[in-house]
Amino acid sequence: MSRAFTLLTLLAHHPDIQPWIAPGMGQIDLSEWNVPGAYIFGDFDGAVLFRELPHLPGAYEMHYLFTEMRRGKEALDWIRYCVTSMFTEHDATVICGAVPREHRASRVMSRALGAQPIGSHTDSFGRACVVYTIEREPWVRSLAESSGASVH
Repeated sequence: MSRAFTLLTLLAHHPDIQPWIAPGMGQIDLSEWNVPGAYIFGDFDGAVLFRELPHLPGAYEMHYLFTEMRRGKEALDWIRYCVTSMFTEHDATVICGAVPREHRASRVMSRALGAQPIGSHTDSFGRACVVYTIEREPWVRSLAESSGASVH
């Protein structure tokens, strides 16, 4: 088992995180994240996860898991760093994720990132979720504009 996967398992079972990702469950099966095409950035205070979507090269599903030790601006800055890395170093073209409507803090975080709501669905726990997306081109353009670099 990789160190990144071990970290993910510890975070997923952390009392600040577990109720949001698997309500009412004890052990959580995270084997789908221990595969090629999955990236885990983080430490014991939190992580950002990306997994390439099957049959959609360059499209990644994103999740973020943070304990009470990393919230607010610190978490937002960390997610931005990870998204930038995926777009500039890992050839991602689009990043998407679904956030339970009841998880207000995650919905606020998604909007603060600049993610756009594109629809909704019901997850495997029966929760209504908002689906968000971030596209590479606008993200990289915005990054270049904020740093003063020219965009080609």
